[in-house]
Amino acid sequence: FTLTSQNNPGASNTDLAFPTFSTLTQIDSSWFTFYPPESTSKAAQLYRCIRRAYPTNGRRSPPKSALECVAAALPAAEETEKSKAIRNFVFSRLSSPTLCNKDVDSVSSKDPDSVKLLPHFPNWVLSEEDVATRNTSENSTAAAAAAAAAVASTNMAAEKDALPVPVKIDAVHEIRLVRKGICEQLAQGALPRMGGSGGLTTETAGKEKNGHISNEATEREATAEYEKELYEKFSAILDYLCYEPTDADSWYRAGLCLSFKADIICDRLATPRGKEKNNAIICLPNSEPKAKESFPLLDLRAKQIQEHKAINAGCVALLGDDLSPYISHPWSTLASLRSCSVKVKSFCWRPDGEAIDTETATRSKDKIAFDEIEAMYNQGDFVGWEIAWGGLFVSAVTDMLKKCFTTAHYLSVQEKYLSDDTDELCYEVAETFATSYYAELMGGVSYGYPMQAMTESQRRNLAEESKAYFHAAIDFAVTRKLEENIHDLYFMIGKCEEKIAKTLVREKFPQLPEDRAGVGTEAVSREYEAALRRALQSYATAHREMKKAEHERGLPDVQQGGSSHGIAEIVYRQHACRMKALFVAVQHPKETRDAAEREALRITRDHWYSNPSAGAAYDPQKDVRDSVWEVLADCVSAMVKLRHDNHFFHRSVYRHAMALLWAPVLCDPLTGYTQGSLGNVPATKSCHLRGLNTGEGACAKSAAAVISALFDKKRPQLCAVWVATTANPSSFEVLNDAVRKYDALRFKYVDAYIDIMRVCRRRDVLKTFLGWVDASQRDLPAFYDTSAAVAGAAPDTLHSKESLLRGSGLLWTTKRRANRAIAELLHRELIELEGTHNDSVTKRIDIFKEAYSCFLRLNSPVDDKAWKSQKVEEGA
Repeated sequence: FTLTSQNNPGASNTDLAFPTFSTLTQIDSSWFTFYPPESTSKAAQLYRCIRRAYPTNGRRSPPKSALECVAAALPAAEETEKSKAIRNFVFSRLSSPTLCNKDVDSVSSKDPDSVKLLPHFPNWVLSEEDVATRNTSENSTAAAAAAAAAVASTNMAAEKDALPVPVKIDAVHEIRLVRKGICEQLAQGALPRMGGSGGLTTETAGKEKNGHISNEATEREATAEYEKELYEKFSAILDYLCYEPTDADSWYRAGLCLSFKADIICDRLATPRGKEKNNAIICLPNSEPKAKESFPLLDLRAKQIQEHKAINAGCVALLGDDLSPYISHPWSTLASLRSCSVKVKSFCWRPDGEAIDTETATRSKDKIAFDEIEAMYNQGDFVGWEIAWGGLFVSAVTDMLKKCFTTAHYLSVQEKYLSDDTDELCYEVAETFATSYYAELMGGVSYGYPMQAMTESQRRNLAEESKAYFHAAIDFAVTRKLEENIHDLYFMIGKCEEKIAKTLVREKFPQLPEDRAGVGTEAVSREYEAALRRALQSYATAHREMKKAEHERGLPDVQQGGSSHGIAEIVYRQHACRMKALFVAVQHPKETRDAAEREALRITRDHWYSNPSAGAAYDPQKDVRDSVWEVLADCVSAMVKLRHDNHFFHRSVYRHAMALLWAPVLCDPLTGYTQGSLGNVPATKSCHLRGLNTGEGACAKSAAAVISALFDKKRPQLCAVWVATTANPSSFEVLNDAVRKYDALRFKYVDAYIDIMRVCRRRDVLKTFLGWVDASQRDLPAFYDTSAAVAGAAPDTLHSKESLLRGSGLLWTTKRRANRAIAELLHRELIELEGTHNDSVTKRIDIFKEAYSCFLRLNSPVDDKAWKSQKVEEGA
């Protein structure tokens, strides 16, 4: 094995799809330069030599190239019934958990005694292993022995037929053991990881003239190579599973490979949620909230399910009967994507163009979807074509990873498949599966074709599934006495409960009898209230468990930037949840506002920050306005203290600014909605709210002073937010370190900053900020859209020179928002100008010049056809 050279992929720069070879089958010798063994017996001897040099429990793993050299000398293996069944389960559309789960509002039990395999899993591949095991025991029956012999004979006969010359059964058995060992070794080892740049790329303007190679020129190729590495590792693991389908760890690792691929596509995909949204909600509106129709709980759930079915009636979740092309082909290059589309079409249609006979309605929908996507390609709309396939890729890969994780979870709780040193696998699988569900929920996008925003029933179902798996992980850690940080899991359960409560905001308040109506009636509550109470209780439990871990195990509290703030994250989330409960309540119309605010006080009363005993002394007969202000002041105190103790803690800054902006309406809803965030608060109350000054427009100006702490100077990422992860990241840190989450967090702060500066009429600050945006680096979704527009090449212009009428990504949306805010302020200034004296004329000329600058920033001439697609936005 010392004669084997390093891997040398020869097709890395071709336009063809990555070859779908498997380690079970014959390996393409053009990829390697080696001297293979002369015969299968010599290959077996070389394999024994390798295993002696690299023992199973050794610190080093055998060289991959050496194992592939041995595998190249082995005859091509025939697919057995077991391998066919396992591959068919993983890749078949018919076994899809997405399509099988018709009830979007139900959650299966995660109790170890209730966990089941997916309906289409071939259970007999597990029982076959049981038969072989019983055959080796002293108490095996004659029937079991006959069954095991029949299975072994079938498998060996299949492999014997593939040999070039007649050999003995012992030789066939030896080859099978060698091949199985090679598959096991290739499946082990670290999974491929891709080093990120925080979601940023490098600009390429004039790269050909300057003669330098930029990151953008290699972004697609580098990502494609990583996708190929993931496919190689996934194929090796799947090959081993064909021999050992009861190996829970291998099913788990296969799911991880798929989750990595889904993540890198999601980070680069411009989704409907990434497009420009409505006006920001951080600033208080200047009008009373409109009444929204509410429903009893059961009617609300039924209505949301009907809405989900209606919205998804014309959508295609999976395209093609075989999902293997979605893992074997990289999405990140247009050439491989084109090869994938041809492969998917071959799984849907015969050469004569007719659909394959299965469900007629489903095939008709598939054909319509495929034709629409193909039309984009033929018309040169590569941006829409790439995005359409991106949604299908994520949907298919996510579907396959759920199959792998579900199987791993089932096997991990079956004692007969586990050894003494694999107890932690139960915990790890459940935690990772829960995190995967929450990541899907966090994205807020229903993938497939076409992609669209998630429905409320989808969100609630994903949150319930994630919560159930987090609870299962906690049960494993407690029953098996594992030294795991379960406070992280309680923290995530609280976040799931918040997501569930958000889907139930439109639940109708229960009608109370007249003799019980009024202040202090707490016996009947909404499910919304119950969910938020459970969320706050989970955060309190997380806080208590983390303090306990610090005392017993000396667990250090993390104090650094990014998403690693330890106990500060728990404290923040607890009081941010209380604050949001107040915001939701005060947005109710007059008819239900009193009931909503009393509900919010019941939710928040047991979790005080400054005065923990205040909850016990809570008096429901007390004036609602005074009670609401006490809760708000307590939450603001928590935000201020968190920022003071953790200089890099950015989340509390945003919530602090939001509290100041909403202070007028929380003080008095009747007058607060008239002036909005420019209103005032009496000095008798403002003195209790940290950071709130008095005077005209004090609330908005105070919020501007707070939020400016995140924009105190020019930064490449625009605001004071960083990615910093611990050595052993928690589920929360894993979620927040994703590029798409990082971009979403930055956009939330940037959008709030722009909106506050607009309300405070600080036009010069917005102009300066636009200069920072132009100097920033292009984000990944914007790069892939811009690159697809030029047929996959690197963009030849800076993002600051691209049109603001069409585009996507963080910077595009930020520039469009800031430019619109400046234009709105100019329009107000022009309306407020009076008189015809020279000063007024000069000011008008200056305003028109600035307005023309706003037009130039759009980078779109007046004859651009994109103007026809623009709509006049509310407030613009």
